[in-house]
Amino acid sequence: MRSGDFKPVLFTLRLITALSAVFVVMPYIGFGWFDVLQSVTGQQILRLVLLPFLFVQALHWYSSKRHIEAAASFFFVVILFIELLGTVPFIADKPDSPKVLRVMTFNSQGYGEGAWLSWLKQDAIDLACVQELPPSGMEYVREYAPRFGFPHMNVQYAEDGTAGVVLLSRTPFVYADSIQVSDLEDSHRFFPAVGVISNGDTVHVIGVHMASTPRWAPISEVGKAWDVREHQVKRVLERVDGVDGPVIVLGDFNSTPTDRLMRLMRGSLSDMWMAGGSGMGATWPSGLPFLRIDQVFARDFDGISRVMSEPLAVSDHLAVSLSLHREKVTD
Repeated sequence: MRSGDFKPVLFTLRLITALSAVFVVMPYIGFGWFDVLQSVTGQQILRLVLLPFLFVQALHWYSSKRHIEAAASFFFVVILFIELLGTVPFIADKPDSPKVLRVMTFNSQGYGEGAWLSWLKQDAIDLACVQELPPSGMEYVREYAPRFGFPHMNVQYAEDGTAGVVLLSRTPFVYADSIQVSDLEDSHRFFPAVGVISNGDTVHVIGVHMASTPRWAPISEVGKAWDVREHQVKRVLERVDGVDGPVIVLGDFNSTPTDRLMRLMRGSLSDMWMAGGSGMGATWPSGLPFLRIDQVFARDFDGISRVMSEPLAVSDHLAVSLSLHREKVTD
C-alpha cells in the first residue's frame, strides 16, 4: 500500500490532536467570544478523561516518529497533569490550629427542610448556607430553625422570587446585608452576606448560588449562563477584596475547580477542599457524584477537618460539611 493512502488518516489524527489542544487551552483564554465553550471545556471530568487520551495520543505520535505532534501532545499532557495536582488533593493535611467553625453548604432543591435542619443539629454545624429554598420552605425554616439552635438567618431571593439562598447561624450576626448580582433573563438575584464573631474576630460570610441552565439547554444558553456566572464571581470578589479579616464564601458555584472562574476565586481565596480534603470531593449528582460544584472558599483559615458528604432529602446535590481551623487572634 502506498504511503499516500494514509494521508486522510494522518489528517484525521492531526485534527483530533488539534481539537484536543483547543479543549485543553480554552479555559485559559479570556476572549469574550470564546465564552460559549468555557462551561464545557472547563469541566473537570472532561479534562481528567482527556489526560490519558492525550498521553496515548502522544505515545502514538512518538512511536510514529512524528516528533512535532508528539511534543505538542506531551505539552498538553503536562498542562493537564499540573491541573490535576492543583485541583485534586491526594493526601488530607491535618491542621495544627484549633477548630473554630463548622460549616455546611447544601442545595436543597426546595425540599426536605426538616431533614437538613435535623442534620445541622446532628452534625453540630455552626453556620450553614442552603440554596434553592422556596418562600414556602422559608416559612417552615423561620418557625423551626430556632428550635434546632439556629435563631439567626439571612435569606435572599432573586427578583422573580426564586433561587432563595439562606445563611443560618447559631450566633448573632454583626451585620446582615446582600450582594446584588446579574441573573439570566436580564434580571438580578441577591446573595446573603453576614458577619459573625468567631475566635475573637469578625468573619465575613457570603452564601452563593451561581447561575445555571437546565441540563439539555442549547449551547447558546450554556454560554450565557457562564457569562452571568463570571459577573457573579467578580461581584463576590469585589466584596471580598473590600473587607479585612477572615472570609468564607460557600455554596453552589455550578462550576468545577478547573473552570476559569474558579481560578479567579482562588486568586483571592483558598479552596478549602485543597487545604485539607482528599480525592475528587465530588458533590453532584448525589447518586453517582463526579463533579465538585458545591464548594467552600476562605481567607485567613489554616485548614479543614471532619469533611462529610451526605445525601439529604431528594436533592441531587450532596450536603457538604467541614470544620474550619484557625489560630486564636491575639492582640
